[in-house]
Amino acid sequence: MPSAPAAPLIAAAPPAAFLWHYELRQGEAGGIARLSWQPDGLHYQARLERELADRALPGWRSEGGFDAQGLAPERFAQQRRGRDSQATNFRRAQGLISFSASPALLPLPAGVQDRLTWMIQLAALTAANPALRRPGTELSLPVAGLRGDLANWRFVVQRSEVLELPVGPVENALHLQREALGPYDAALDVWLDPARQHLPVQLRQAGADGRTWLLRLCSEAQAC
Repeated sequence: MPSAPAAPLIAAAPPAAFLWHYELRQGEAGGIARLSWQPDGLHYQARLERELADRALPGWRSEGGFDAQGLAPERFAQQRRGRDSQATNFRRAQGLISFSASPALLPLPAGVQDRLTWMIQLAALTAANPALRRPGTELSLPVAGLRGDLANWRFVVQRSEVLELPVGPVENALHLQREALGPYDAALDVWLDPARQHLPVQLRQAGADGRTWLLRLCSEAQAC
């Protein structure tokens, strides 16, 4: 059955600050992830830190502000041992995106997000737009990567579901799905909780190579 046309978007205030802990699974290996969101009205800082089988994985950090579209990233960096190893720079005054790992210089589209802020932007837009919660509805976000890539992420609303998570049961979790962008990309599923500012309480990525990873909310306060 064809999906419904995309609904017009209403910009929304970002969610309040939080620090969440997730259970991380990658294949048979287990670990933890910490997602931090700190807005101050004019600017924000977001971080994702991950550990798998007691080994630290590269962390992600995003800094920026807000505009009429919502979140407006200025710099996204992948970190190793606390230092930036690769970065994406959103040069808003020039209307360009540049990359430390690529000579590419791309036009900056309205509403563009990075590999971390799309989660927060998706929550804010879904919270503000009831029409986006109907099954079959599409929501598209331009998302920039680290190596000169920029793609339109197309999410399709599936249904509301009940989840049993380490943090407890979640009623009416809104399931959205993004198909793989190409033969070497991964499909992405995200579940948003209306009771938690429509923030993601579960995420699953499944690659064409069979590798998958899963994040499941386990605590909104203390470490799991």
